[in-house]
Amino acid sequence: MLNVSEFSSALHRAVESGDSQLLKVISDDWGDHMMFIPGHLEDSIFQVAIEIMRTPGFQAMDGAQHLLFRFVSDWASLSRDQKRILLPVLEETYPLYASSTACFFISVVLGERYHNSRALDVLMRLSKIGGKMGRSPFLLLRQQ
Repeated sequence: MLNVSEFSSALHRAVESGDSQLLKVISDDWGDHMMFIPGHLEDSIFQVAIEIMRTPGFQAMDGAQHLLFRFVSDWASLSRDQKRILLPVLEETYPLYASSTACFFISVVLGERYHNSRALDVLMRLSKIGGKMGRSPFLLLRQQ
């Protein structure tokens, strides 16, 4: 089982040091945990991830996409409530990421995982901020 305290400490350490390699290792550990322990992601782990996504240090990281990728690959492990909570966090943080790759993964979560009218509404709102670094979610999805 993924230890919440260790997960939280490691995430904060990675963000504070700007260590994208450590963030990748932590994110991979999360993925390994979900592969070997099927079921829903523990709310405590989810809350730590949400908390860190809202920090400027995380948003400035070149490797932020490593953690965001977990929402793409482990989508089925998220509960209905977690998905409900995640949607506004993705919208709120999207324009704050320094990395266009992080924005790309948010676009993938919105377009391919949510795949509903609420997510489409979010994508439409985000498309209006597209001038910054070519961040329109539609442009990012089309480039791939």
